[in-house]
Amino acid sequence: MDQEIPIPTRSRTGWMLLLALAPVASAHAVAVLEVRGSADPDASLPFDFSDVDTEVGDPLTRTSISVSRSGGTFSYFALADISTPKMQIAGTWHNPGGALGNFETPLLAASARIGESFSIDVPTPMDYRVTATLSVTGLLDVDGTNGVAQALLIMDPTSPDLLSVSDSGTYATNGAVADTLTTSFVFGDDAAFDIRTEIFLSMRNIASETSMSIDFSNTAILSIVIESLGGEPLTEAVLESGSGQFGVAPVPVPAALPLLASALGLLGWRARRR
Repeated sequence: MDQEIPIPTRSRTGWMLLLALAPVASAHAVAVLEVRGSADPDASLPFDFSDVDTEVGDPLTRTSISVSRSGGTFSYFALADISTPKMQIAGTWHNPGGALGNFETPLLAASARIGESFSIDVPTPMDYRVTATLSVTGLLDVDGTNGVAQALLIMDPTSPDLLSVSDSGTYATNGAVADTLTTSFVFGDDAAFDIRTEIFLSMRNIASETSMSIDFSNTAILSIVIESLGGEPLTEAVLESGSGQFGVAPVPVPAALPLLASALGLLGWRARRR
């Protein structure tokens, strides 16, 4: 029988914020990529600068989308790529004058989102575990500012008897970030589930003559592992993505190593034929 494996949520605040930003996907939704960037030097809505790009469909017309802008005192960048699959965001702000911003309205924000549906075929009914991980790396320089980055991973089985599980992280202190978000389910037969994941950064205020930067462009990488309850690779299981485009592109070493080991070497991988 299918059962839920509880995964603790690292940050309720970050989880709620990211859910509010992203539209809720329906069960077994089509693939979606979305990237956003915005900047508001005078901290009063609407944003003075805003860029959005979205790709939806099975299959996707574009497997990678991005937005970027540089405005002299600020810059932002966001990328979502389902073929790798990865997300990247970055933002900088330099304030040569008096204090800017407030705690209500972001001076600058950027986000990247991936959503995809999956199905798993197993030759005979058996209990097995499916684990999705999001490896997040980045660097923050936010002294004298209110800057934060967040990451979210949701795994949502299409069975009405199962609730979605999530993991999230919030990063708001100077220095390097190396984090792994994890969600997991145990299934007992063929299965179907959706994955939604997003990374987000926000800069809300900055002291006089101060600079800040949040760089998560190195990167948030998503991978999926199917294994027996004893932890052995379940090579007879076949994983299909709804778009047929998830994880199909080669990626550079070292990023390729965990992705290829988990998404290809441990799975019977088959792109959906149309």
